[in-house]
Amino acid sequence: MVCDAEQIICVKMNKKDNTVCYTTGAIENPVINHKIVVILEGTEPAFNVRKSKYQFAGKQE
Repeated sequence: MVCDAEQIICVKMNKKDNTVCYTTGAIENPVINHKIVVILEGTEPAFNVRKSKYQFAGKQE
């Protein structure tokens, strides 16, 4: 079973003044989607390399 999160919460802390900033939204939200790619996937080029490897590997089976 595969599913997406309904609500993504990205938290950023400013260590200089100990403030916390939250950005929330669905995975379809362009701002949230960009944060997901950068934070979890390590930038879009890195994601695309992994994506092509997994697609290729899936075709071999």
